[in-house]
Amino acid sequence: MKSLSNPFYPKLIDWLATFSFFYLMWASVAAIVTSGSLAARIDIFGFLIPHATKVILWSFVSILWLRPRFGWRYPFAMFMLYCSAELLTNWIYVAVHPNVWIYNIPFTIFVLAECFFGLGVVLGYLILRGRFSLRLDWAMLPFVVFVGYWVASGYQTESTIAFPTYWLEAEEFIWNALYLLMVTQIFRVKAWISPHS
Repeated sequence: MKSLSNPFYPKLIDWLATFSFFYLMWASVAAIVTSGSLAARIDIFGFLIPHATKVILWSFVSILWLRPRFGWRYPFAMFMLYCSAELLTNWIYVAVHPNVWIYNIPFTIFVLAECFFGLGVVLGYLILRGRFSLRLDWAMLPFVVFVGYWVASGYQTESTIAFPTYWLEAEEFIWNALYLLMVTQIFRVKAWISPHS
């Protein structure tokens, strides 16, 4: 995808995305302080209620790691990585809990969500095409070991039980942190391409 012809639009996308991530970080910190709990959530659009700690983590990585590498395209990189993380965790959950349709999640909802996340990965790839490559790295090992531990312990997630424990909340945060650490090492930006092009 070539740069937008008018240089104002890439700057506008960059500015809006950066403002949005800073706002989400501020709202997340406010939610944690107000509730007095690290398990606090923030309400986005009335139906998205992510954990405040995860919003802080993803926003931090987006602004400080993705933005310098991809310029105005960085919100699309973040969206692609987030969608790939959701696809990965959902399919691991289904593999560990094959009867999920009977007890927890309607099949049609799952399929619609997976289509959305799959399209997010495709969109991100099309916008970032030619600007990155993937390579195997030792940073994958901590993530793989943690996922192995979580699978061995039943791979419960806070969205599938009524009263999640603090340890379960911590497991989900660790999963996200290790995933992002892995991504920063295997997601190689091609330095010879200017992030502002």
